Parts: sequence; C-alpha cells; structure tokens
Amino acid sequence: MNVGFRYSGIWAEVGESDFLHAFFSTISFHLESNKWGSRYPYLLRKFYYDGLTSQEIPQALEELKDIRTKFSTMKSEEIIWDAEDLLKKPPISFLKGLQASILSECFITVGGKNLINRLIEIFEFCIRREISIKIQSEADLIK
Repeated sequence: MNVGFRYSGIWAEVGESDFLHAFFSTISFHLESNKWGSRYPYLLRKFYYDGLTSQEIPQALEELKDIRTKFSTMKSEEIIWDAEDLLKKPPISFLKGLQASILSECFITVGGKNLINRLIEIFEFCIRREISIKIQSEADLIK
C-alpha cells in the first residue's frame, strides 16, 4: 500500500509504506541509537504517528536538515529496512534500483524525487501557508 504526505488538500505520493518506514528506521537506528524519537521528536514521534501542526513544522524542518547533513556522510549500505526487526532487508527491487553511494540519496519517491529534499520543500510550503501535514495511506484517500 502506498503512502504520501497530505497537506492543504494535496497528497504527495511517496511510495510503499515499508519504504517510508525504512527512512524513519534508518534515522532512529543510526542517529538516535535506535531510541525512536529521542533526538528527532518532531519527525519520529509527532510526524510519523500523528502529523504536524503548522506551529510544529519549523522544528521538524530543522530536524530534517540535520538528518540530511548526517546522512550525507554515511554510505548507502547503512540503510535499515526495519528498526524493530534488523534481520529484514530491503527487497531486491529496491537494491537493484539503488544507485546512490551516500545515504542521503538512497530514498527516492515513486515520482523520482529525493525524499528528504521533497519533504523539505513540502515543509517550507506548509510553513508559508500555515497549514498542517500528516502521513496518509492511499487507501485512506478513497474513504
């Protein structure tokens, strides 16, 4: 099932839910010593589970920029598919499509955009418009 970011009546598709979970798992494992949300509470606690209000997005944006900087010094092989089950590995289709050498370039949306950069753009848009954002599944759009 695909997921995306819902804001101001817009749904920006990301890709499979496992893919997005891998992004957050990689953050938690490498940058928070696998203590979900301990260093990046706005992204890993608030955004991942509930969404962000317009007042919370600036803090999440700063967290995301810090993550991008740290991921740019890490190798793509350091991706974590699931922080709760470290034996899980990315699917072969993901690995075959992986052409990045650094972790900050590994997460590419179904639309072909870098997930971190796309999320920064969306956060900046939400800040300008003073709107909230949440993660939403494609199935929830139909309801």
